[in-house]
Amino acid sequence: MSISSFTSDCGAADLAAVLSAACAERLQDPVAAPLVSVIIPVYDNWEVTERCLASVLCCDAEIPIELIVVDDASTDETPEKLSRLLGVNVLRNPVNVGFVSGCNRGAAIARGRYLFFLNNDTHLYADSIAALVRRIERDGDIGIVGSKLVYPDGKLQEAGGIIWSDAFAWNYGHSDDVDRPEYNFARDVDYVSGAALLVRADLFQELGGFDERYAPAYYEDADLCFAARARGMRVVYEPSSVVTHHGGLTAGRDVTAGMKRFYEINRPKFESKWYDVLRQEHYAYSEANIRRAARRRAAAQPAVLLVGSTISPDARGSNRLRVLANAFVETGRRVACLPHDLAGVEPETRRLQNAGVEVLFSAGGDERSWEEHLTQVLPTVDAALIVGPELCRRYLPAILAQRDIPVLYDVAGTAPSRWDAEDLGATCIRAADGTIVGAETEAERIVRAGFGPVAVMPATSDPEVGAAMRLIERLVAPAVRAPAVR
Repeated sequence: MSISSFTSDCGAADLAAVLSAACAERLQDPVAAPLVSVIIPVYDNWEVTERCLASVLCCDAEIPIELIVVDDASTDETPEKLSRLLGVNVLRNPVNVGFVSGCNRGAAIARGRYLFFLNNDTHLYADSIAALVRRIERDGDIGIVGSKLVYPDGKLQEAGGIIWSDAFAWNYGHSDDVDRPEYNFARDVDYVSGAALLVRADLFQELGGFDERYAPAYYEDADLCFAARARGMRVVYEPSSVVTHHGGLTAGRDVTAGMKRFYEINRPKFESKWYDVLRQEHYAYSEANIRRAARRRAAAQPAVLLVGSTISPDARGSNRLRVLANAFVETGRRVACLPHDLAGVEPETRRLQNAGVEVLFSAGGDERSWEEHLTQVLPTVDAALIVGPELCRRYLPAILAQRDIPVLYDVAGTAPSRWDAEDLGATCIRAADGTIVGAETEAERIVRAGFGPVAVMPATSDPEVGAAMRLIERLVAPAVRAPAVR
């Protein structure tokens, strides 16, 4: 089954049939140990809930799940409709307790290795759950993963959350184009929204669940992410998991009335609890700080901008820019990659984004030039590396005109330099703070000519980069600075 069978052209009767069939197929023979426990608190709005449940059950059939619905004292047909769904574990609250307590109650009976908290005004698509599971299982230090949230009209709602030093929350990318590259690479974030949040069940239990001080709702998701990070666990945004979130259908959008008023009631509680962390580690709000704050979680290692002509493979299927990007990522660097042709080439682009590389390319209606991309990305990096002499001549002055950071030049297999004033390669070596070459003989020649420092990185698709990376660390390390968070 596919969500496309009911998202737009399915009537109420058909949707009920789809949901009933999905329950029979997915839940009536419950697995002994589900991988994921999907926990959905609901209150009234049965039509909204029905579509959400159908999308969950039609999503990623290969993932063993259990479905827990916490009915928060609904007064419409929700209780009666839920009672007909075989295999769904329904918990009925006698009074309306809100999102926080409802989720905690659902989690208390969950059997899955992971808990997936989901708002009922959401729609899942193929890979929505599986992508979160893949991300959290690739690194034991990842404790929480969140989805890319999209409005029904296709605009981006949130690509990971930012918390400013005054505790105000910010939905990164709100109302922007969902395909822009800055929103489509995996990265550590301040928090992910509880509208679609996957957490390790044992971690959730250790943390005591969502903090009840935030009941009935708001800031409990940010608090959980901060608490997980305080335990040494990572919080990661996963753009491959796409979830449509209507937003405001239950709580409304007016922060002075209804459930939404608890946003301002709970913000001071959150600020008080995490005061030291907020003041020491978080940026103050400004337009200039938005992009920095969205990437600050990898600030422990120097961030590197890589510039090359393209990420397209050559005739041998190799590509120097990708080799460099993968090598830096493997050594813990945060990497931004700017191909001069601004071409997003698949599957190469997706592989780099999945590895956490920010690939800057033209997507959809994005008409930004390389100069515009450079201006936007430079405040978020600590060093740059330029591949090839022609791009070095173009980009090195442009970079230094905006930021005083180390700039490295990668010879990239170009012809040996003549070392005279007219030789572009030699000019780049002299102008850059360091040079990267593909072989020891090249390095020796540069050193004999009186230039350096030099790092060696073999021009192969899978190089041995240990020694080269240690030298690159020495070249890049002076750029590391504590972020100006105030």
